[in-house]
Amino acid sequence: MIVPTLNSATGDLVVRLNSVKVGDFKNLLCILFPKNVLQRPTLQQPLHDKDVWISGLALSTMLRMNELREFCVGCLQHSSVSVTPIEKVVLGRGHAVRALFLDGCEHLVSQDEQLSFRDGVELGMEVAFKVSCLREERLRSRNGSEEAITGSRLEMKFATELLAIFAENSEIEGRDVDLRAIDDESDWE
Repeated sequence: MIVPTLNSATGDLVVRLNSVKVGDFKNLLCILFPKNVLQRPTLQQPLHDKDVWISGLALSTMLRMNELREFCVGCLQHSSVSVTPIEKVVLGRGHAVRALFLDGCEHLVSQDEQLSFRDGVELGMEVAFKVSCLREERLRSRNGSEEAITGSRLEMKFATELLAIFAENSEIEGRDVDLRAIDDESDWE
């Protein structure tokens, strides 16, 4: 929340960003104003570690800086920034980023290893259960039909989560959404 106040000693207007950590704000400034202007981050060469991009995503979402938000999402999806599939799911759900959420879920479904208890706690039990069911379904089929678990099949399984992301993302972008206009999730499963 942005709260402008007047500094009584100097008469200057001070803007406080309540609930923003100093480190996160410094990371945002690193993205906006790199030390070396010739080395500006690009989607092809993000330059920063994932913590900088996570801070950038969080603050750009909070401050409704949509272009910067999209840039941070792109950098978090870049292969040189090592974001785990579980982090992608958590970030996607927490910051209303459908692409990160689905990318993380798809990777988790396609891996052969089981989710650990800790993974389940981080993902939330409902998402962990859905990922595990899809993973087991994929492992049972083993006839090369992994594509059946990706794309629209994945979207149908996570319809509830994607609907929440859609609604929150619309709010972030300042659009009104009538959730009643969207089909009931039971039709998607």
